Amino acid sequence: MFKIPIQISRNITIQKDAESLKNIVSDFNTWSLWSPWLAIDEKAQVKISGEPHQKNHKQEWNGEVIGTGEVILQNNSKQELTFDLNFFKPFKSHAKAVYKIIPDGENVNLTWQMDTGLPFFLFFFKKMMIAHLNMDFDRGLKRLKDFSEKGVVHSKLINEGLQDKMATHFIGIKRTSNISELAKVLNEDFATIMKDIEARNLPVPEFMFVQYPKLDPITGDLEYIASLGFHYLTDLPELNSYTKGIIPAHKCIEVKHFGPYYHIANAWALASSYMRRNKFNFDKSIPMYEIYLNNPKFVEEKDIQTAIHLPVF
Repeated sequence: MFKIPIQISRNITIQKDAESLKNIVSDFNTWSLWSPWLAIDEKAQVKISGEPHQKNHKQEWNGEVIGTGEVILQNNSKQELTFDLNFFKPFKSHAKAVYKIIPDGENVNLTWQMDTGLPFFLFFFKKMMIAHLNMDFDRGLKRLKDFSEKGVVHSKLINEGLQDKMATHFIGIKRTSNISELAKVLNEDFATIMKDIEARNLPVPEFMFVQYPKLDPITGDLEYIASLGFHYLTDLPELNSYTKGIIPAHKCIEVKHFGPYYHIANAWALASSYMRRNKFNFDKSIPMYEIYLNNPKFVEEKDIQTAIHLPVF
């Protein structure tokens, strides 16, 4: 069958010597600690065979979320690792993955590349598939960086499943940005909000959260509202530079994330896969949102707690 070629290529800088990093990537016994896919399917069955770092070292997986497949080490050279990937379920496919490990002083520039194909009749899905794979690769590289530099990945997930949520009144700052800048601009907005709670008599919130009324997964452009949330206070003030409104009662998939905010994409990936697997539909009338369960200023980064919510019906 004719397939439309797809190439994914993402990179990251890791503070590690090249040989040690290469030994991590070429040993499947470490992959459960940093793989972006095994991270969202902890119950997946994994079988490892062959000698680590050697040709034909293999990992097989079988999971409800990530399906069934295998990855086989084919080449281990000085600055490059090559793997064959065979996917069996939910559909058959083949891919080739290459990790290029280039020393740069005390660091390593790591490029993770994959070449695969998409059946021609799914040509309309190409941009979306590339966008999702880019996000998966970025999740994996951040996890690999933490594991390589710190020996641990602080990104724990608890899937609360389908939840009923009561109506929420909010007041907040509405802006546009890009996923790549999100952490920075959110910090700025919540710093402004905290000052205004005292200076402009903003009500003290029951919780703080961010809504995402618009998100383009292909470009990463988004619209967000850094918000103060209230279930019981409904008479909110009118203030210049602030917007207010109501999120009606709704159903959503809730996933709690424990760890640095830069790993939050793992929670969104788990929620999305849970939605697809259980055949829910995304409720476009309700914005996606994430609630901050503690204040990052008063806890270590590894102890930050966030609950993400994906509205469905």
